[in-house]
Amino acid sequence: MLKVSSFLKVLLVLAVFSSLTIWAANAQKVTDTPEREKSSNTLNFHLENVERITSVGKYKNTTWSPNSTSVAFTSDNGTFIFSLTLRKLIKLTNEVAGFKFFWTRDGKSIVYRTQINERVMAIKQIEIETGKVSILTESSDLGLPQEIQSGTIQYRERGVSKILRLSKPTDPKVPFVYQQNHHIFVVINDIEKQITIDEGKYFLPQLSPDGLKIVYQEISRGLYVTDLQHGITVYLGKGDDAAWSPDSKYIIYEITVDDGHSIVSSELYIADLHSQKIQLTNTADLLEMRPSWSPDGRYIAFDANGAIYLAEIGQRE
Repeated sequence: MLKVSSFLKVLLVLAVFSSLTIWAANAQKVTDTPEREKSSNTLNFHLENVERITSVGKYKNTTWSPNSTSVAFTSDNGTFIFSLTLRKLIKLTNEVAGFKFFWTRDGKSIVYRTQINERVMAIKQIEIETGKVSILTESSDLGLPQEIQSGTIQYRERGVSKILRLSKPTDPKVPFVYQQNHHIFVVINDIEKQITIDEGKYFLPQLSPDGLKIVYQEISRGLYVTDLQHGITVYLGKGDDAAWSPDSKYIIYEITVDDGHSIVSSELYIADLHSQKIQLTNTADLLEMRPSWSPDGRYIAFDANGAIYLAEIGQRE
């Protein structure tokens, strides 16, 4: 449905590299997108066959395997995998994978950053087949890791970009994105540029699957998307925990409401890159949060009220 071919993805990534001078000269030109540039198609996504795949507990933070056959998530007592083919919940390890953990492209492991103690952080790896946990590196200051090509992990340590090699790479590099001093940066072909210029506290940059765009958040204003080819930034509006669709055309996220003490409402939305959006959920009894989109485009996983839910995503004609 929304899956991008490997050949097309390579071409698109190469296009980013060739257009470096274009976006560098036009960083963060924020626009609300003129009406004439907006998509004429109305967003028509909907969720169907929604099911709870865990008991109610403290499950959260879903992320998909590269082949879309399994979804991983955490609780306060470990890291779990739900197999869609086996219809089975598997406890991978007692280790709790850190915030924004991800599957490596070969599907063999999960990588994440975690806090070991008050002074030491680590980037760790969990082997899917065995559940073995390994420390890849330790430091007092580590940024979130990102797989920039198969088997190659890039991260920041004390303000310097570093590389971990898990296996021999078989595909081209994608841009490396990170946050530092409340701003968003991108590294392409070893050239570093600052994306955010306007005042604010920006965080959690997420590179699109095609390597051409970044979605990120500002603490009080919400979500932004920057096109790396043209240096144009679009403001999407309020939202948290953004994740890309596999074709890089849409973003799924949550909008929450709180009473000053706790969250009283949370619903899922999808937006296109022209700041049009559609509400996916509307439930009074569930707080849908932290959505993720399967690489084959067929499913959405999310957590709500301490349980993990799975739903098929469709588009009405």
